[in-house]
Amino acid sequence: MTAAFYRVVQAETGVAALSLIEAQKPDFVLLNDNLLDVEATQLCAQIKSLEHRGWKPMVVFSHADNLQGRLAALQAGTDHVLTRQMETNLMLARLRSLLRARDIEQELGLRDCTTRTLCFIEPAKQFTPAGVVTLVCNHSSASKSLITLFDKTRQNSFEHIAPDSIMQETASDSRTDVYILDLSAMDPQRGLSLLSNPKSHTRRRLAATFVLLPNAHQDLAAHVLDLDADDLMIGSIDSTELRILVERDCIAQTRQ
Repeated sequence: MTAAFYRVVQAETGVAALSLIEAQKPDFVLLNDNLLDVEATQLCAQIKSLEHRGWKPMVVFSHADNLQGRLAALQAGTDHVLTRQMETNLMLARLRSLLRARDIEQELGLRDCTTRTLCFIEPAKQFTPAGVVTLVCNHSSASKSLITLFDKTRQNSFEHIAPDSIMQETASDSRTDVYILDLSAMDPQRGLSLLSNPKSHTRRRLAATFVLLPNAHQDLAAHVLDLDADDLMIGSIDSTELRILVERDCIAQTRQ
């Protein structure tokens, strides 16, 4: 981290970490999954309770690529679970992506605070509306399974469009909270060209972009994140993990 020009402060226990976060107000938090005094999931929940003072990205480092461990950490509030085996370039790209998301949230928060102060804004809603998820993909078998997944859950409104459709700006674009780009049945260069499109249009610029990347093209993962993707999954897709991540992005977007 220091080689990438981040200033790092360290804590050896969960108690020390909470105290340090309160005092130092770090830009993001990296947690090890083998702290001596507290489980990583428990510490995640405690850190999340401090978010009334401003959201800070949180990442758990896991010693094993264990699905159940990832799900538990995500449900406890962490933004990402990274393994020790992950390439440094990809790890740093994920951190840069999280910091961009934090900066956008702070900017929107400042805008809303200023607008509210000037009495140009209506009272805040007392509920969070359902999010709108748009899947951008060809009709491959993998994409069909995703369509079935979201049709079954109905946690959020869901629609499917062909890749060519995302190149056209329409009046309904402002409804989409999360775009899922499935590159499993798409030429990778074609997929990368689509990645920058959602945020190049005024109505889409605040929508989150989630990329599904096949193992054959995992070398593009860091590049995908640096092209402004908000998140990605590589290789086989676990439906529960994908649903947690997408619903989290939907909630963040519908609060904006």
